[in-house]
Amino acid sequence: MKNLKTLLLLFLAIPLFICCEKDEPQNGEGGDSEPETEIVKECVEQDGLLFDGILYYEIINQIEATVYCVEEDLCVGDIEIPHKIKLGEDVFTVTHIGEFAFDGCEELLNIKIPNSITYIGEEAFETCTGLIEIIIPNSVSYIGEEAFAGCDGLSRFVCLATTPPTIHEDTFDEVSCPLYVPKGALSNYKNHPIWGKFININEVNF
Repeated sequence: MKNLKTLLLLFLAIPLFICCEKDEPQNGEGGDSEPETEIVKECVEQDGLLFDGILYYEIINQIEATVYCVEEDLCVGDIEIPHKIKLGEDVFTVTHIGEFAFDGCEELLNIKIPNSITYIGEEAFETCTGLIEIIIPNSVSYIGEEAFAGCDGLSRFVCLATTPPTIHEDTFDEVSCPLYVPKGALSNYKNHPIWGKFININEVNF
């Protein structure tokens, strides 16, 4: 009888073990091919803007918001821009990085831009000299004047859009790092009058 109970307990534990194994993240799996996890941050209202503890947001309309770093001493190290923000029951999608949003944040080392962003404003990351890599999601269609000017610490700039976003002559002033673009889009960037000025453009299967 004791052996029978032991076998029964083992039999019942097998499905639970399998279920737990499925939920366990595996090293080396996922990466860029995995769906992006949607980040939503709770905010409070402060001086006419919404604040999540690090970043500030300006409401554009009933469903969209622009993100800013108003205090440089908060925007240091690694920063992740959320897809959405909440104020009470109201939810807004973060679609814009504002003009001068992170300008002069020299201690900003990494910025994760979500695929909700469509617009990067003028001088948004100017002189962010601590940045080593930038990944632009394929949702971005416009990058403003001098948006990355003076980011001379960049060693890798990745743009995931197959169609090159609209940029300006001075968007990348003083940036000389390699550019990485999606497989099949190399000619789109090389033949572009401004994107094509990157000396080293590489096609990668993201």
